[in-house]
Amino acid sequence: MLGLYKERPYEKKIIFPMAINPLLNPIRNVANKHDVREYVEKLDDAVPRTKGIIYIHVPFCPSICTYCSYDRVKYGKDDEEDYVHHLLEEMNLYSRKKLIQSAGFFAVHIGGGTPNMLSDGGIRTILNTLRNSFNIEKNAVINVEIGSKAYSREKLALLKDLGCNRLSFGVQSFDPGVRKRSALTTSNDGLKEMINDIKQFGFDINFDLMFGLPGQDEEIWESDLRKAVEFEPASLDVYCYYPINSKYYSLYKRKQAFRSGYRVEMPNEETILKMTEMTFTLLCANGYVQETAEDFAKPGKFSIIKAVGYTKNEISDNYIYLGMGPNSIGNINPYVYRNKFYNVPRTKSYLSDSSETGGFPIFLLRKNISPELKNLVLFPKVIKMKKARIGHRLLHEFSSRIEDLKARNLIMDDGDNFMLTDLGKLWIDNISYEFMNAEMKANFEDTIFSYSEA
Repeated sequence: MLGLYKERPYEKKIIFPMAINPLLNPIRNVANKHDVREYVEKLDDAVPRTKGIIYIHVPFCPSICTYCSYDRVKYGKDDEEDYVHHLLEEMNLYSRKKLIQSAGFFAVHIGGGTPNMLSDGGIRTILNTLRNSFNIEKNAVINVEIGSKAYSREKLALLKDLGCNRLSFGVQSFDPGVRKRSALTTSNDGLKEMINDIKQFGFDINFDLMFGLPGQDEEIWESDLRKAVEFEPASLDVYCYYPINSKYYSLYKRKQAFRSGYRVEMPNEETILKMTEMTFTLLCANGYVQETAEDFAKPGKFSIIKAVGYTKNEISDNYIYLGMGPNSIGNINPYVYRNKFYNVPRTKSYLSDSSETGGFPIFLLRKNISPELKNLVLFPKVIKMKKARIGHRLLHEFSSRIEDLKARNLIMDDGDNFMLTDLGKLWIDNISYEFMNAEMKANFEDTIFSYSEA
């Protein structure tokens, strides 16, 4: 490493994950009848040559991981039947709309949760209905998240037979102690067997790794990265552990101490910075390209789903991101929406009556900001951004801020593009925050975390 973690261009490092980024997720905007009516009406406007991505959320898991904040519940067969029934109803609603009928979908992502917890019949029903209801392009990427606890060669064969070509799963850490404290029970031998089987079936493989977990120091993290590289996955999603806020973080630490019987040391800010620098240094030295703050891929293997969803390429400025299933997020211009949750105690909100929203299980809804402003704010998250996608007006408005960031060696400019420097990659969310207006900063207030305040 170059020792960039020692430099302090900001007083403290702030963190807000893409998963709860208010630019992509309408966290505070409860849907009202007027906006929902307008949203539904616009779905009947056909737009020729529209491209899109479909996301399906499956909320079931064999057990509940301590670090995960996604909408998930323990699996039950009766729950699966209710879920699949309502999901098919939602698919049917969207498939009848002209805008959706006119779109060609070049990627499908089925996430969770643990989608391979579903029965063979449930998986087959969902994937066949997708193909029969939507225009899934011939060479589309069909990615499914899988979990090691629900893994079997028979399930892999089924997914391959149904046209899936990419699998993602969460390793998080290979260290036995870290895995135990994070409720990850599959052994390293079990992971190795699973990875080898996936390769034999010919899937592209994506690993999720996570740093900042309890008891995970720099030595353990370096070992995690090196072991991951040995398996040669096509891509890696590398996340820093993101507590929602300092209060939750303190509670998490207390829970971990209770479970393990001793006080669990969590990484401090300097360790997080070291781990971040170690990540891009080691992975890039081993043939991976850093595509976003979280994504590393072998050349030609970066997920088109992430590229578009995170605004990395021009398709992002005019496309459909159709999210279905509980708590899924969608982006259909001019709106971004979020569906009802499944894991609301006793109510299973996603399955409840949605007549007031035209049958669509929408909970949160708001109009998008301009693509140019979104591109500017999210530019640090995607490492590199064409200036043309930001536009002359914003480039002029933020010219002094941009020049200051260059002078501090956080961003650079090759004439056509802005790019983060290696130092900038350690302070991605701080840089993004500098481009936000007051309203955006207010919306981010509940999602920002700083290790220095924990």
